[in-house]
Amino acid sequence: MATANAVTKIRTTKRGLDLTSFEDLTIYKEVPVVAEVANVEDALARLNGDNSKLLSIIRDGLQQEAVSEARKSADGWKLIDEDGKPTETAFAGSLANSEDVNPVVLMFAKLNFGYDDAKNADEKRAAKQAAKDMIKQMPPVLEGLRKKAEASSAKGDSETTQTPTAQ
Repeated sequence: MATANAVTKIRTTKRGLDLTSFEDLTIYKEVPVVAEVANVEDALARLNGDNSKLLSIIRDGLQQEAVSEARKSADGWKLIDEDGKPTETAFAGSLANSEDVNPVVLMFAKLNFGYDDAKNADEKRAAKQAAKDMIKQMPPVLEGLRKKAEASSAKGDSETTQTPTAQ
């Protein structure tokens, strides 16, 4: 029996340029949620007995699980350079979502460095930089931002891009 709040569809989106109107659009499609699979025979029956398709789906699921587990670990991350190319340089910092950090920086800039009184963009940038420098020296604030980042990471709030790489 389904509950009143049971999810029956998943929304998937695409972004792109509509060549008819030349407008940037986001479009969506609703896809029915796949029912739980009772066993391998059930899964195979849903695929009309196509063993290779079942094995491909299982492999995709295992790959997704491996990526999910790897993302949870702080170990093994490497930097991407300014040109978007992977490097072998290990990431040694604490990664946070800029949407969580930027409001804190702005608040500090407004409260401590005259952001609201700035006369131009350069003065606003300087106030925000001064706020960042101050926050870097405040362990309790950094710890709060780290905890927020960990919570977001655990929920899967960060962006995921999977790019196959040749070995």
